Amino acid sequence: MYIKEIKISNFRNFKEASVPFHEGVNVIIGHNNTGKSNLLRAMGLVLGRSDGRRLDTSDLFYETDVATLQQQSPRIQITLVLCRSEGEALDSAEMGLFSGMMTNPALSEEAELRYEFKLADAQEDDYKADVASATTAKEIWKIIDHDYIRLYRSSRLGGSLAAGISTNDVLGQIDFQFLDAIRDVSHDLYAGYNPLLRDVLNFFIDYSVKNDVTKTEDKIKEQLKALRDDFVQQSRPLMQTLQDRLQEGKNVFLKYALDTGATFNGAVPDFDGEVTENEMFAVLRMIIKYAIGIEVPATYNGVGYNNLIYMSLLLAKMQADSSIIYMKRNAKVLSFLAVEECEAHLHPAMQYKFLQFLQDNKANGHVRQIFMTSHSTQIVSAVKLEDLICLTSPVLGQINVGYPRIIYREDNADDVASKQYVQRFLDATKADMFFANKLIFVEGIAEELLLPVFARYLNKNLTDEHVLVVNMGGRYFNTLPKVV
Repeated sequence: MYIKEIKISNFRNFKEASVPFHEGVNVIIGHNNTGKSNLLRAMGLVLGRSDGRRLDTSDLFYETDVATLQQQSPRIQITLVLCRSEGEALDSAEMGLFSGMMTNPALSEEAELRYEFKLADAQEDDYKADVASATTAKEIWKIIDHDYIRLYRSSRLGGSLAAGISTNDVLGQIDFQFLDAIRDVSHDLYAGYNPLLRDVLNFFIDYSVKNDVTKTEDKIKEQLKALRDDFVQQSRPLMQTLQDRLQEGKNVFLKYALDTGATFNGAVPDFDGEVTENEMFAVLRMIIKYAIGIEVPATYNGVGYNNLIYMSLLLAKMQADSSIIYMKRNAKVLSFLAVEECEAHLHPAMQYKFLQFLQDNKANGHVRQIFMTSHSTQIVSAVKLEDLICLTSPVLGQINVGYPRIIYREDNADDVASKQYVQRFLDATKADMFFANKLIFVEGIAEELLLPVFARYLNKNLTDEHVLVVNMGGRYFNTLPKVV
């Protein structure tokens, strides 16, 4: 199954919006403050871990209509519609996971997961009474912030609105990873005591043994136990050496314990322990080895390169968590990855490489669906038109969604030709048109250079108005009306 659509009501800059997705890579673009980041965060509220779901007044859409605020307390509702993949068997693990949450059980095609943040029902009448005499929206929002926001509750449910099924068991088998735009992950890469790095190392240790298809499960368990026992056995002489070196100092410490009364009834403190692989992971440091023989800590890398390494670790962790062999009944059934501003800290060539990396992971089945936000013309020019989702916000609360993939009909020869031309036309320069407020298409370089000059003669500045002059390199204006 995959996320077919997200419906957002009253969350941040979304008053009411519906954004369809497709199975695969979804690249969400648009100019600043169109809601790209909020879209991913809305998704995280439904699918993410239980912590961090407590919202505040600022997370509610700022409704300005007094009558609307007096009629009902403002509330957030976010719905994810999940759909059966093309060719997916009805008895697949994913279909089984959502079997109780189908909106139409007879068809068994779609399921819904919802997040709600609203005032407790018992307080609704009190709220209406308190805001009844208010004359401005600002006055009502002050009442909400001061008296009622602490009484709001969040919940996550599945199925139809009438069903309201708990999603706890389902969400435990969904892996949703979200990387925000402001990320410096150097500390996550430094040593094996970091939870992410430790979990990845624990999964990939003895990897060839764990994935030996020629052996039975019992035989693999037996071999892994033998390897662990052998490691502990080999570490004992080292631990004994440590104990011997501590002996004299330990006697001084024990005298302090005796003097303070910490020893009684013949019981005295001492030290003992064994070293396991998991404990030894803590002393491992990630390093970067250069061909000339130099080795430096990973923290010496630039932020961009470390982000790429972190992403590889994250995807390795997602692979580990979805492994039935490794996780048994706790294995994740569905994996989703969301990356905010995927181009952050990466130069253009590395952006292309990173995009290819994500697309390959989707193709290999390690991640079911990928969602990315971007301002990068390099990213936009490198993806297919089918992958683009364009957000615009002409007025506060109104989010318009455009899909280049649905405007061209495959059974229309002119549409097919236009689509092919546009795909070739969108290099890193031309892709700017997806981020502009207004466009002027011109035939050649002369018009491209002269139009801004003409505008200045009229005391207009095209840059200030976010107007982009697009050089078509010929009279191909009939190919672009649909996409713009």
